[in-house]
Amino acid sequence: MPGRTLFVGDSHSAGYWAHKIDEPNFGSDNCYGRIYSQEIGPCVVYADPGCPNSVYPRWISSMLKKYIDIDKVVIQTTHWDRWKMGHSNELGFTQLPNDYFLATHEEQENFVLHTDFSTVDYSIVEWSDKVKFNGANLVSGNQKWPQHWTPNEWPGDTQEFYNTVVHHQVLTHLVYEQYCKDIALIDSMCKTLDIPLYIWRINDHVELPNILESFMPLTQTKLFTTSAETWIKDNLNIDIATMLQDEVHYNVEAHKLIATKFIPEVLSA
Repeated sequence: MPGRTLFVGDSHSAGYWAHKIDEPNFGSDNCYGRIYSQEIGPCVVYADPGCPNSVYPRWISSMLKKYIDIDKVVIQTTHWDRWKMGHSNELGFTQLPNDYFLATHEEQENFVLHTDFSTVDYSIVEWSDKVKFNGANLVSGNQKWPQHWTPNEWPGDTQEFYNTVVHHQVLTHLVYEQYCKDIALIDSMCKTLDIPLYIWRINDHVELPNILESFMPLTQTKLFTTSAETWIKDNLNIDIATMLQDEVHYNVEAHKLIATKFIPEVLSA
């Protein structure tokens, strides 16, 4: 019996789209993982819109413990200008299990969709944040703060805070260094189970490192540098950049191409 493929990613892996930010759709049909499970083989998807790459080690760790039949891990690597924020009512270095924020959205025999829920009881909260470039100014790309803060203004929501984060954290060597550490850790997890790890990106706007093995040799990792959007255009003569469900996310037909044409190419690389 074939093992399961584990896919991790952001909104592009989650069947997400939204015409209005306060009316999101999650787990919709524009989900390559769902189509992959129907056309190719069983899979588990762990995805969260707007997530940073830094969550992948804990997601993958928890999934490898939860499902003993995962035979490969596939990472949809995402933008480097994202990070996690957190809050705890009791200040301190809270130690949480890797699956603390895990929420199961859908569970079928051949397809499972997990995501993160920002809080369990509102005593501990986390959320993804990012920056956007608006002319010469760097401003937050997160338009809705966690419900925990409503209606109060979050104390860190100032232009000065984001300028500090961007100039002294995001747009520095630290992000590249952390990315390589995270991949090295995931590679080590996969080596323990003797399963391969594949990394790909949805389009050319997503950053990739020039050198990935900066900490240790990666024995399980295969990096597919050509983005899904570019590969489909070059090899199938189809521009999925025009096949959109909303302003950013691809429609079902585009996800069918990703699931049945592009992902098999990644896995055979």
